[in-house]
Amino acid sequence: MRLDKLTAALQTALGDAQSLAISRDHNQLDPLHLLATWLKPSDAVMAPLLRKAGVPVARVQTELEAALTDLPRMIRHTGDVVPEPGRQARAAEK
Repeated sequence: MRLDKLTAALQTALGDAQSLAISRDHNQLDPLHLLATWLKPSDAVMAPLLRKAGVPVARVQTELEAALTDLPRMIRHTGDVVPEPGRQARAAEK
């Protein structure tokens, strides 16, 4: 992926998602990390859009927190985070 071709906002969101993954001792960057950064209280865009669409944002945040807590953690984290391979890649490995 060519990060220089992404918008500045998406580059920032990916950086924040990576920081979140590292702070939780996760070694893979999961879409959950990106969603969590988009739903953080300081983000003035995503939550209002979801509310307008009728999405219960508080419930999504609660379930997202539970899902993040369930992700595997590294005991001795090196600070390296790789993209999560995705469902299609995992299915192909089987």
